[in-house]
Amino acid sequence: MNNQDEIMMDLDLLSIQNILNETGLKTTLLEKSDLIRLSTLGVEIDPDESNRKRSIYMSFIPLPEEVFDNIKLLQFHTEMPFHGLKESQAGLEALFNFINVNSPIGSFGLNDDYKISVRYVHSMDKFQSLSETGSLILELLKFLIFTIDTYSDPVELVANSVKGADDVIKGLREML
Repeated sequence: MNNQDEIMMDLDLLSIQNILNETGLKTTLLEKSDLIRLSTLGVEIDPDESNRKRSIYMSFIPLPEEVFDNIKLLQFHTEMPFHGLKESQAGLEALFNFINVNSPIGSFGLNDDYKISVRYVHSMDKFQSLSETGSLILELLKFLIFTIDTYSDPVELVANSVKGADDVIKGLREML
């Protein structure tokens, strides 16, 4: 990735920030630095049912231009406002497998510190103006929030070992 590509990705994030700000969403642009690998746009979303703060972060994933000369990838990423426990790891992995197979958007994951994340990567035409796709980005953001809200309670039940993954998956199957 060359310097011009980095500048274009930063300008694209600024365009997205303007689109989101026009809708009243609160955003923060974090520029690439020694501590931040990629420039990232943070978007505050409504607190969860337990009134915990939540944000979704967006960044463009660099691609080798000689291989991918017509697309850019916009990543949406968030961490849930709660953690898993070591003893809930196997249950969370089984639940995430079920959710990721059945959810049309977003993938749930667990890192080594038992932080629970949700990620979605959207492929875009590299040369299409973001002003033309702004409404799509808003819809994707809404859909990702809907997905997070749909699965947050079941995931937290398993994360805190309140319920087993099998019971939660059975309830989700009935819901779907």
